[in-house]
Amino acid sequence: MSCLLHGPFYYKYEGFMKATPQKRELPFLRQKKRERRSDNMAEGNKIATSLILVFMLSLLIFASIAESRILGAKSTPECDTVVGVESGDTCFDIAQKFQLTTDFFNSINPNIDCHELFVGQWVCVDGTA
Repeated sequence: MSCLLHGPFYYKYEGFMKATPQKRELPFLRQKKRERRSDNMAEGNKIATSLILVFMLSLLIFASIAESRILGAKSTPECDTVVGVESGDTCFDIAQKFQLTTDFFNSINPNIDCHELFVGQWVCVDGTA
């Protein structure tokens, strides 16, 4: 098999050796190609960095929302003193007897239905909400 070489580069095409002319570039053109390649790589790195940043911020926002829902839940009130409901007592009467505001009384007794009090029911009169 014979082929003509017009420089050190040749390629094989369908079983035949074909000669390709050697490309000679000026040094400043080679430098420009390298710069373009590095610019393309830098642009790709900027896009990847931006996507990672967006992803991380999304995770942070998601975690903050989830955490705020968890922390936003009302805490369980702590009760230090309880008394039993007597005949004729109302929530307002008990709150007045122990010098509590109705809002504070309701906050330390979240499960009590003031319309359905019964004799002997325990209600909290001192604690933290």
